[in-house]
Amino acid sequence: MNLKIVSLLLSILLSTSILPAKDCRNTLLQAQQLTEKQDWDGCIHLLKGETCNSFAHYNLLLNAYMGKEAYAQVRQRTENMLRQAQGDSIDALAHYYNALALLKQNQYSLAYQHANQAIELWDTPTSAEYALFCNILGNILEAQNKHTEAVLAYNKALSIYNKLPNDPLTYKGQITTLANLSNAYMAFNSELAMKQVQQAMRIYHMHPQSTHTAYVTLLNNIGSYFNKQGNFQAAALYYKQATDIVKNESQANKQGYAVSLLNVITAMYNAEQYTETTPYIEEYLRILRQNLQRNFTIMSQQERENYWNAQAQILDNLLVTATYAALSDKNANASLLYDICLLSKSLLLDTSIHLEHLINTSKNSKLKQSRALLIEKQQTFAALGDKNTAYAKQISMQCDSLEQILLHEMSQLQTQMKQLDITWQDIQQKLSKQDLAVEFVCLGEGKDTEYAVILLRNNWKYPKVYYLNGLAETLDAKQITRMQMHDNAIFGKLVWQEIMNEAKPNDHIYFVPAGELQLMSAEYFTIYQDVKMHDRYHMHRLSSTKQLLRPQTSHSWQKVALVGGMDYNANMDEIAYYANEYHYTAPQGNQPVATNQIWTPLPGSLYEVQEINQLLGQHQIQTFLATHDAATEGAIQAISKQKYDILHIATHGFYSQNQEEAGLVMAGANTLQLTPNPTYGTGILTAQNIAKLDLKQTQLAVLSACQTGVGKITIEGVSGLQRAFKRAGVQSLLVSLWEVNDAVTATLMETFYKALMANYSIYDAFMIATDAIRQHTFTINGVQTSGDNLSLYGAFVLID
Repeated sequence: MNLKIVSLLLSILLSTSILPAKDCRNTLLQAQQLTEKQDWDGCIHLLKGETCNSFAHYNLLLNAYMGKEAYAQVRQRTENMLRQAQGDSIDALAHYYNALALLKQNQYSLAYQHANQAIELWDTPTSAEYALFCNILGNILEAQNKHTEAVLAYNKALSIYNKLPNDPLTYKGQITTLANLSNAYMAFNSELAMKQVQQAMRIYHMHPQSTHTAYVTLLNNIGSYFNKQGNFQAAALYYKQATDIVKNESQANKQGYAVSLLNVITAMYNAEQYTETTPYIEEYLRILRQNLQRNFTIMSQQERENYWNAQAQILDNLLVTATYAALSDKNANASLLYDICLLSKSLLLDTSIHLEHLINTSKNSKLKQSRALLIEKQQTFAALGDKNTAYAKQISMQCDSLEQILLHEMSQLQTQMKQLDITWQDIQQKLSKQDLAVEFVCLGEGKDTEYAVILLRNNWKYPKVYYLNGLAETLDAKQITRMQMHDNAIFGKLVWQEIMNEAKPNDHIYFVPAGELQLMSAEYFTIYQDVKMHDRYHMHRLSSTKQLLRPQTSHSWQKVALVGGMDYNANMDEIAYYANEYHYTAPQGNQPVATNQIWTPLPGSLYEVQEINQLLGQHQIQTFLATHDAATEGAIQAISKQKYDILHIATHGFYSQNQEEAGLVMAGANTLQLTPNPTYGTGILTAQNIAKLDLKQTQLAVLSACQTGVGKITIEGVSGLQRAFKRAGVQSLLVSLWEVNDAVTATLMETFYKALMANYSIYDAFMIATDAIRQHTFTINGVQTSGDNLSLYGAFVLID
């Protein structure tokens, strides 16, 4: 397992070259004392309302925000400082902290620009501050694996420190820079790296009070050296030393402690001491949960994604380690492994939905007002052609001010982020005697991919884990197609045998597929000659078993929206008419999706929505029906504002692997592809734009189109349309995993809605519809074809 660990040192600028006003000095001295105690909240509270906008004031305040890991607030404050243009030194400081915050959020390109700006603006290239800026530049280069360039930056910093007067600040700078140098050299010359370590150690032992942070980095680098040499036991010893120091000196929730824990886990994994890693993984998860709870409430959606993407590889490696630890345990205790799955799967999605709910149900009127006004101002700013006008700058400053208010108010919601603390015991409490919770686990990627499965019943002491030997190799085999795998009992048992050993006929199996299984109809796999998995058990596909904790509500079908039978060649006049009719506003920055395809009519989709509309009318259900040239993007936008219980869309669907974009094809798509007009959209309802809709009142979305369940496989699940609709707030999804036949789909949907009108649950109605297809005969291309053919009925899956 390759855990990429980048040790970063947060160095504190303590400049006396620019003195604050006399009436601020006492405040700054108090802030300095609070900084030394790492009382970040106290420091921020003391300085936030002060007006002495000196270099020292900004430095202490920004450093405190960095100490809290409040990177979004650091960025906002530094951007405000830069807009005010208070002089080169303060601007350089703002660029430095901006670079540091961006580095922590893995936005390396922007961080690099700000670090260079800090270097260019600082007018004393022989000062400790200039050396510090060179160090942060090296950190950014190193994070991008540009190790030789990082070495140049670090050497420049070291040459400056070596010429400065000998004092604690100089010693700290020397040790820090040598630690950074050893880190960079470790990537390509471990012997040179150790020379830097030895030199830094000599300085440290002569001046041990100069910096413990760099000493921890040095211990970690010695551990890395032994790790490269294959001496994993020695590596683990040094890593543990570093971990103990950081743990004892901090509140055990800082970046350095997390890095040291991961280093210990890596060394123990390499030494095949899997079970010994468990307490370190548990501690890492504890810190991660604390950081997520603190940071996610004050981060934008994009910042959360950047932050979480940086954790994805780490969690993937922890899954591997925790799986091996569980499999090495005679009792096969998979508690830790299950908890990692619960934290990692759908985290971004769940967090976004949960935050939306907290805001909407909050009694804090200031929070709601600030958020609504901020969205309005952001949209105004995005629509401006020239962002450099006085008006544009005024709107931008208003956005910054509103974001400050919003972030403060949002921080009050941190204690309510309960979904971060969900454990396997919470899931177990929701299981009945006939329930079996199943989490598939995909370990690694590419040729190193492996699969395991975690099982849980309501009366077990612990979850159980089983290794699915041979599954990854079979999925990767070229000699057998995916459809053949679905019908092959050998393959079906490879996936489901361990589950069948623990399940009883007619049990309810709540399963979460992983890896390539997410793109297959696993619930329909053949397990015996003519028996499918769903013939023997009640199969429920979930995005995460956390969905079992969702409050159970009885479905009430009062309003249903039906969109289908699109005229993909609708002329521009028709498109313009319905844009006006729906009061349609095209999303900002909407770009045509390069599908390079002329979409052909789907007469079956028109018949489908018309038949469903007629059926619902017979049951006095209020419907919205959009067909032909009325079935535009604007129709979906209008529907999202009217709170429909069911949204049914019958059209072409697609997933572009190259563009990593999924979409539904709407009326006018061919016209707008040939003659783009940003005022009227693109004719493609993309996953990105679907995610921005408000569908929280929609209990079910039926995507009666091809490949609507397909997307990029991530640790979060499958991106694409299914994730987009979930992000928009939809509770349950009916999607397809491959191309579907028009006539078969129309029959399945008609039967499905008849069952819904007969008061069956969504799940039972879908099972009835699927069974009806299997018992039906269709004429396809002039040939009588039995519906009991997986390629016909197996494409659609229901996801909760």
